[in-house]
Amino acid sequence: LDLTKFLSLIQTEKIFFNRLDLFEDQFEGTLPELSYDEYEKWLRQVVYSHSTFINLTESDKEKKIKKDIKDYRKNKNDIRKNFYISCWNKFETESYALWKIYSNLNSGIAIVTTPKKIVQAFKNTREDVQLSEIRYIDFKKDG
Repeated sequence: LDLTKFLSLIQTEKIFFNRLDLFEDQFEGTLPELSYDEYEKWLRQVVYSHSTFINLTESDKEKKIKKDIKDYRKNKNDIRKNFYISCWNKFETESYALWKIYSNLNSGIAIVTTPKKIVQAFKNTREDVQLSEIRYIDFKKDG
């Protein structure tokens, strides 16, 4: 991070979390198309096969499934407004690209820590903080 953000971290004892929908990459935190297919399969096999929906005609079930999928796609950006992210890097070596993106190349600071220490740092917060590894994928091929 750059020197200004580091000094802010030290002075306020708070780390910045960026709202997910405000990332430059519009696909950050979204589901690939294959996941939508899986969602539709789940709706068919689990939700609308339940006895609660036994009196629905197949046509009505199809309408409900299509509406659920449409609503899910429409609301994905609203969902992303409720998640805040702090990005870390697990590389053992330095990355010029990351230095360039996240700091001034002449005055950046790297914080070295472990996942365990990150989790411990948030154990007394009232917010629900979760740590997970992100997998970047090709939305057309991967699921």
